[in-house]
Amino acid sequence: MLNHKKNIVRHLQRFYRIRNDIVHSGATNYNTNLFMKHLREYVEAIVSVVLFRIRNHNVRSLDEVLSMIRDNVDITIEILSDMGKNHSLSKNDYERLLLNGVF
Repeated sequence: MLNHKKNIVRHLQRFYRIRNDIVHSGATNYNTNLFMKHLREYVEAIVSVVLFRIRNHNVRSLDEVLSMIRDNVDITIEILSDMGKNHSLSKNDYERLLLNGVF
């Protein structure tokens, strides 16, 4: 999960570089088809998770939902890392935590 988070950060940095290329020079040397595919996948995933959180939690704003998601990811990574070191997490608990997060 931590490696996945690092990959997402790298993709977001690449998106920003491509965006800057396009805005400042009107062109880019990057494969924009691949860029658009990844961007679409991230937008679909974000919208899906945000809508799920809004339906299932008492939230008042998009900032609140995004903060909840960020906290959930960070805490889940921390718990999985700590539990993995101690091997004190059952397979079922591990799968539940990995799929659903802490909250």
